[in-house]
Amino acid sequence: MKKEDWLNLAERAAWTFVQAALGALIIVPGMNWKAAIVGAVGAGLSALKTLIVETARKKLENKREDEGDA
Repeated sequence: MKKEDWLNLAERAAWTFVQAALGALIIVPGMNWKAAIVGAVGAGLSALKTLIVETARKKLENKREDEGDA
């Protein structure tokens, strides 16, 4: 992945992290920080999934291009 792809992924993950944490705290004000962190970790897992899927997709595209050249 290019540097700009990593920056895009990091930005999306950070914003999703913040949204999940704030959403948990705003929707249920009595909720503690542990619950907000659990929601935010879910955002991190989503970013990791996106990273894996995008990396696999790019590898498949490169493999197809290499096979097409042969």
